[in-house]
Parts: sequence; C-alpha cells; structure tokens
Amino acid sequence: MDRGKVPRCPVTGTKIITTTFGNKDGIGRMRAGTRLKPGQICEFAVNMDKAVLFNPKSEERIRLD
Repeated sequence: MDRGKVPRCPVTGTKIITTTFGNKDGIGRMRAGTRLKPGQICEFAVNMDKAVLFNPKSEERIRLD
C-alpha cells in the first residue's frame, strides 16, 4: 500500500483506513469527502449496526444471529 496516499475504494470512492484497537488491527471505510492524511491520528466512532467482524484465523465472517 502506498503510504503517500489514502487509498480509495475504486467502486464507491470511499477512503480505506487501517487502525489499531488495543492490539487488534482494523480496516474501515470513511466517506470520500473526509479530510484525512496518511499517518494522521484521529478519533472516530464505529457504527456497530454496520460493523462486520471476521475470524482472524479462518477469515470467515462472525455472525451474531
């Protein structure tokens, strides 16, 4: 991944971000108009109604229903 640019989803134009929650890595999408620079530290909220979790070993989606 090019660290000089914030990657965008080629279909929606949303920005792809990586983050760390304690010792766990996370990947997310932010609105295309978000002013975010590579390496910038920011605070954000997670809408858990839209969150999708995956098992890190099997890479299968974790279903809560």
